Amino acid sequence: MSPSWLEPFQRMMRRETHDILLAPYRVEFSRTRHGHPPDELVLECDTAEDRGWEFSLATLSAGLDRLEWHDAEVRIRLSNHFVRYALVPGLAALRARDERMLAARHQLAAIYGERAQRWQVALHDSRGASEAIAAGVDQDFLQALVAATTRAQLKLSAAEPILAAAFNAHRHGIRRTPTWLCVAEPGRFALAYFEHQQWRFLQAERQRSDLGEALRPLLQRACAANGASPGRVLLIADAPPKEGFGSDAGWSIEWHPLSRAAAAQEPLP
Repeated sequence: MSPSWLEPFQRMMRRETHDILLAPYRVEFSRTRHGHPPDELVLECDTAEDRGWEFSLATLSAGLDRLEWHDAEVRIRLSNHFVRYALVPGLAALRARDERMLAARHQLAAIYGERAQRWQVALHDSRGASEAIAAGVDQDFLQALVAATTRAQLKLSAAEPILAAAFNAHRHGIRRTPTWLCVAEPGRFALAYFEHQQWRFLQAERQRSDLGEALRPLLQRACAANGASPGRVLLIADAPPKEGFGSDAGWSIEWHPLSRAAAAQEPLP
């Protein structure tokens, strides 16, 4: 995972791309070849068993054995179940890169305790921003991920939190218009607000209710707590919410699929 998760994910045009969504509920593989429809494999995980990332890694390895991808680069998007976030304040006064990373580590440790010391940390490091998002991922998990891809004769080119991947995929629109970015996965969501070239709000926690019921009150509470206004919502989820937001309430919701399997869903009217 790169120390700066905002760095544009730049890849030269290749004849094949290999992408994986790694989550405790699903591992999704996709290979795109020039001139061909994508090849896909989706392996559902038994969510009744809470075995952490080890179970997802075993599912990943089983899928790679079936696919026999060899001598290729692979990009892995990490579920927010495997990532912990913190909004880091006071960065405008810190010029040196190592000082900003130290502040990110300090903020993660203040929220999550001593376990954060074992994490690899990445930082959305926009120049001049007073606040930025730090992401922490367990070092043992990342090392096991590298080992699994190496055994499959693959090179891990990027391990990217889903929240980072969503921002990078839509960053041009987000930078032009104040945006509520919501990544809603089965059992967990992350909500962040980006305005005037910096993050203003971040909340990530378990999702205990249906997205269609939870999204509107979640956004309303976030607005009230941060003095923000309703506006554009960029929703990354398996399916659009059952009920959209009326324009009379000031919300404009834009749904994008969390994965290729979700892309078959119908968007909101």
